[in-house]
Amino acid sequence: MSSSFQRGRDFGAWLGLVPKQTSTGDRTILGRLSRRGNTYLRSLLIQAARVLLRWATRWRQHSFGG
Repeated sequence: MSSSFQRGRDFGAWLGLVPKQTSTGDRTILGRLSRRGNTYLRSLLIQAARVLLRWATRWRQHSFGG
C-alpha cells in the first residue's frame, strides 16, 4: 500500500467500498456504500472474490488456507 493510506479503511474509502458517513452532533450515521472510487478496480475486486468463492473447495490443493 502507498504511504498516502495510513489505514486499511482509508484505502477502502479510496476504492469506494466503505459506508458513507453523516455526522450530526456527536452521532455518526453510516449509510450505503459511496461507490465514488475507481469503478474498474472495484469491479476487478468483485470478480476476484467471486472466483475465490467458487473455487473454495480447491484452496487446500494449492496451499491456500492452511
